[in-house]
Amino acid sequence: MTKSKYIIAAVAAAVSQLLSVQSGSAQPFYPAFVSTEGVSTNQAGNLVSQEFGNHELILAGASEQGITNLTGLSLVYDRTADALEVVSGTNNTLVSTPLTFATGVLLSNTNGTQIERFGGVYWGTNQNADGSLVAREQIIPATTNQPARFSLQGELQFVVSQGGTNPTTIYTGEVTTKTPGCYTGTSETNSFSYETNSSAYETNFVGNSKGKGKSKH
Repeated sequence: MTKSKYIIAAVAAAVSQLLSVQSGSAQPFYPAFVSTEGVSTNQAGNLVSQEFGNHELILAGASEQGITNLTGLSLVYDRTADALEVVSGTNNTLVSTPLTFATGVLLSNTNGTQIERFGGVYWGTNQNADGSLVAREQIIPATTNQPARFSLQGELQFVVSQGGTNPTTIYTGEVTTKTPGCYTGTSETNSFSYETNSSAYETNFVGNSKGKGKSKH
């Protein structure tokens, strides 16, 4: 599976947007970052690859609703729905749900703060799984100084079947989401290291993840 390395700009505007996703609604929404590579065939019969991430998911969701102005749209993880959603504004008005997850196998440590999960990935309104997700969730209980925190990092792979002029495409990559400013770590003993939100994400800004086609022969 192709894995991307993130280069993140630590700008105040990005931090502000991350914070607004969490505070703008009572729903458990978290800013999400998706980075995948899609492989399909072109008209010449050659395999071609293209980056597919936040921008493309937001664009697809907006197109479904006939929205041409992408300003104010962002990609979030809705923990209740266990889905990636395109939302609008600080009130997180739902625009579309491009990807939904379903847990098939779930393993947890004794206090429930670390969870390993394997399950299905569903594209759009499809009722049959289009792929799979392997992910680690971390849950940090609330303290007197901080609210409860959550993070999810996973590898996903899924297929979007041919539709219209779009060919059947296989996507492989990563999904990351967490409470802004979340403590993260992988130790079984729950020893977490602090990671600032400016270094954790590529921003949701639509212009930051436009794909560039690459040919595979």
